[in-house]
Amino acid sequence: RHSSLVKEQMRKVYFGSIAHNVLASLESIDDLDPELNKIFYAGWIDEESKLNLKNQIEKIFKNESIKGFFSSQWTAMTEREILLPDGKILRPDRVLLKDDHAIVIDFKTGKVKPEHALQVQTYAEQLAKMNYTKIEKYLVYLENACVVAV
Repeated sequence: RHSSLVKEQMRKVYFGSIAHNVLASLESIDDLDPELNKIFYAGWIDEESKLNLKNQIEKIFKNESIKGFFSSQWTAMTEREILLPDGKILRPDRVLLKDDHAIVIDFKTGKVKPEHALQVQTYAEQLAKMNYTKIEKYLVYLENACVVAV
C-alpha cells in the first residue's frame, strides 16, 4: 500500500515537472503539439502521458489570463538566464517584453508557498534594473490552472 502511494506521488511529480517544462518552452500556443511530439519521440513520455499532458495544458489555456501569456503581441523569453553582478543566475520560466513593459511568469506545481512570490519579486527587481518600468508578476499553478498576481 505504501509503495503504491509513493509511486503515485512520484508519477505526479514527474508529470508536473514535464508539464512545467513544456509550458516554459512554448513560444506560443501553436507550439504545443510540436513540443509534445518532441518529448514523446525523445522517450520522456508515452502516448497516454502525451494525451494527458495535452488535455491538462489545453485546460490551462482555457484560462484567458494564461492564454494571453502566449500571445504573439509579446516577445517571449523562456528559461533565459539573468546573470547577477555577484555571479548568481536567475532563470524565470517566462518573461514577456514589449517596449518598457515586462511580465514575469513562473509556473508552479504543488501547493502555494510564500517563497514563490518572493522568487517572482526577485526576478522583477532585476528587470527594473534593466529599465523596464511597467512590470507585472504572476504565478501560475498548473494543477488548478490558477493565476496569482504578485
